[in-house]
Amino acid sequence: MPQIINRPILKALSDVEPGELFRMALRGSYALAVVLERTGTRPLLGCLSSPEVPHPFYLHGGMDPICWSFGIEWVIDPVIGQESFVTRRFVGDEIGVLCLDEGDAWLRFDPPEGRNDFDGVTFSILGNGAIEEPRNSVRYRQWVIWQTQADRDRPDATPLARFGNDVPGAAA
Repeated sequence: MPQIINRPILKALSDVEPGELFRMALRGSYALAVVLERTGTRPLLGCLSSPEVPHPFYLHGGMDPICWSFGIEWVIDPVIGQESFVTRRFVGDEIGVLCLDEGDAWLRFDPPEGRNDFDGVTFSILGNGAIEEPRNSVRYRQWVIWQTQADRDRPDATPLARFGNDVPGAAA
């Protein structure tokens, strides 16, 4: 019998947990996103990429749309660059720069309309909440997301998303 590899798992947004990667309809397009936190009935969503907005942005989930979940086993594959060294500098000043430490990954999310230093928020994309203060991390301007480690290890696989200006096929 034929098998479907990486088939979509359809879920209501209300069933998606913080740190779970999913794709949802957004305006006339889509967004690749994670739930940053759940407070009340409207989750805070961190949109990693969307054809409609050129930077990571946050929004409050409304209604309860159906989305395509990639689960919580997704993989971040950072690309080492000139900026990749240990620093305690806060990522808040560089949109789209991924920060990694021993057990977490975080990003700055701005409003969809554009950058405003007073409106940006920094959150763990693994579901560990807001990042309030700088902490030791390694920064990456380029990074790739794979659905699973097995996908990353397959020579013919294509990642779910690429980030950074110098990564071929990357989101802007």
